Amino acid sequence: MIKSTYKFIITTFSTLILLSCEVNQDKLFNKLQSEFNDSIKKHNAKKYDYQFDGLSPQTSYFVDCKLRYLELKTNGELTSIHQLVIFENDSIAKIIERVEIFEGNNNGNEAGRNWDKIESDSIYIINFKKNKKDYFANNKLVKTHNEFKNREQFNFIY
Repeated sequence: MIKSTYKFIITTFSTLILLSCEVNQDKLFNKLQSEFNDSIKKHNAKKYDYQFDGLSPQTSYFVDCKLRYLELKTNGELTSIHQLVIFENDSIAKIIERVEIFEGNNNGNEAGRNWDKIESDSIYIINFKKNKKDYFANNKLVKTHNEFKNREQFNFIY
């Protein structure tokens, strides 16, 4: 009886430890998405759903007949991309992007993604107002770029 209880405890703790080792960006992205949604509510933005392609749904939010918020989702065979775009004064102010890359089925030998195995999960925040790009991994800021490579395009964005 003691051995079986001991095995159960070890198995339970081992499982919890292994689950805690799987790091994804859910916590950080949920926080950013919540802030995005709170801003939509604060500005009383009107929702407009547009779906040209089932793999790429988008939702637009308008304030005073101007596009203020945009949510884009793109799903490929091995990737999922979720973008939250904030506009100010008819320009893009900020883009929050989450990119999840999944391992292929049977180690990539078969079509489709293995939903249980994420190869990478990254978040990028591009702030055009501040001219900066932040990279997040493991729910932590990894790198910040304070300058965009192509300034000509930047001038047309913000």
